[in-house]
Amino acid sequence: MHSWGLCRGSSGVSVVFVLLVACSNASKDPSTSTPAGTDVVAPSQGPSDAIYDAARRTQIEIELSPADWDGLRYDGRSMAQQTAEIVPDYDYREYLATVRVDGVVYAGVEVQKKGFLGSMSVLRPSLRLDFERGGVEIESGLRRLTLNAALQDRSHARECMAFALFARAGLPAPRCSLARVSVNGLSLGTYTNVEPIRKPMLGRHFSDDEGNLYEGSLADFDDESWERIELETNALSNDRADLLRLVNALKVSDEELVNTLEPLLDLDRFRTFWAVETLIGHWDGYADVANNYYLYHDPVTDRFVFLPWGVDQAFTGQRPFATRPYYPTVYAGATLTRRLYALPEQRELFRRRLAELNDELWDVPALLEQSARIARIVPDVDPEALAAHDEFLRTHGEALRLALGEPAPEPAALEPVAPAPPRSCVGSRPVAGEFSGTWHGQDAAFAVELNIDGTPRSGDFSGTFDRDTANPRLATFTVFSSLDETRGLLLLLNLPEQLLRPGAYPFHGFETSGLLGLTDAGGAFTLLGFIGDGELELTRAGSTEGAPVEGRFDARLYQIACMGPASPGSKP
Repeated sequence: MHSWGLCRGSSGVSVVFVLLVACSNASKDPSTSTPAGTDVVAPSQGPSDAIYDAARRTQIEIELSPADWDGLRYDGRSMAQQTAEIVPDYDYREYLATVRVDGVVYAGVEVQKKGFLGSMSVLRPSLRLDFERGGVEIESGLRRLTLNAALQDRSHARECMAFALFARAGLPAPRCSLARVSVNGLSLGTYTNVEPIRKPMLGRHFSDDEGNLYEGSLADFDDESWERIELETNALSNDRADLLRLVNALKVSDEELVNTLEPLLDLDRFRTFWAVETLIGHWDGYADVANNYYLYHDPVTDRFVFLPWGVDQAFTGQRPFATRPYYPTVYAGATLTRRLYALPEQRELFRRRLAELNDELWDVPALLEQSARIARIVPDVDPEALAAHDEFLRTHGEALRLALGEPAPEPAALEPVAPAPPRSCVGSRPVAGEFSGTWHGQDAAFAVELNIDGTPRSGDFSGTFDRDTANPRLATFTVFSSLDETRGLLLLLNLPEQLLRPGAYPFHGFETSGLLGLTDAGGAFTLLGFIGDGELELTRAGSTEGAPVEGRFDARLYQIACMGPASPGSKP
């Protein structure tokens, strides 16, 4: 049974979240999970740099109490918090565990869940391991490990290959390898072991690691979102004046922009960073959507440098929900890239750098061999996902070369086809329904009650119960209702297929979640919002062909876009 708990995070800030067990101090007792008869390394040691050897898969075994594991899995921001205008600070709760890394045992390791909206999982959470155990500074080895579950990369190839290309371009990038992770004897499969961007990593790339380090997640250098950019170092002094100077620099005229930015930002390095994101088709980075990036203020040069992060969407190209026309030669949806691309001289410098990197780095045989090497050490790689990844490697470089031979798209061509809708409709609204049908059948019936743009809507929806074609690990309930002659509502509810059995499942991140969108006669899709903060209950379910599926859901729609004016004859 779930219980609501008010627990105190590591920063001392109280946060409310759903746990399977009540809060207690028992999770801080490492003796409860230390196997008998094992050789435990000295508290002053951590794992060696050998775990970043890309030619092998590290074995990482974690043991902690079952109650603590359940608490960790369900920890996280709610959908309401994640979609707020100002995303609140959130510290995942720490649990103590015994961790074995390639046979070497470390006692009392602090384990936390990690991740933002797209990487939230109850079944395979991404993890952060801290080997300093209670703040005791280690004398050798690595302090932290960051283990990404690669929920959106079934090829297990994107992250390490992307970071390698950033590094080959001369940019500061984390080291990366692969690991097989198990918890309490249960294998969770292959994770990506990415070097944390913290002071030890900064010390390898900069002569001074004492500067301000920021992390950006769906946050840009504008008045609306810059306060969401999180300060990761020097948090006690919390002096963000350097970041505010960058925000203000982007408010000047086109004529003043470059001269204003140059003292604040290493423009040559940023141009290379921007070009690499474009080269590898990383639509989910800073250049296009102001997401998944770090920013370091180097005290020596007194200028900012961008560092890559969250590259599991690299080597994919076009964004899944297109709000602008797609051009493979440029991603320019963020404030900084948009302003620079609008300047003809800067646009030409960027395209020239992209062409150079394409010629220097996009070595198809070498890239394919790197992909094959990953497949050889990862038994759980998905063949279809790897084939799609390899096809991108074979074709993207030449596609870029051809596109760069054409005139550059004008800045106006990169703007949304329609102006941004007014935000008065954005907010949290109820959504509920009942459904019945069969697995893999086309006969599912839904009775759904919605509130969109502040207007209640209800009616009978048709739908299907099937696997998500983009992620076969998910079961997707696809629901459609026609609004009028030209538009329809598309509702998707996702659930891990292994949970396709009777039970009540809380909406959590993107794993058990939903989204609502607007479709038109031409097949265009406009995302209206995400569904979360409630539960989906299955009274009958199964994943065998023709199994009955029945149940209900009761949640909230967190609307991020408006429906726009209704077409003639549209239903209320």
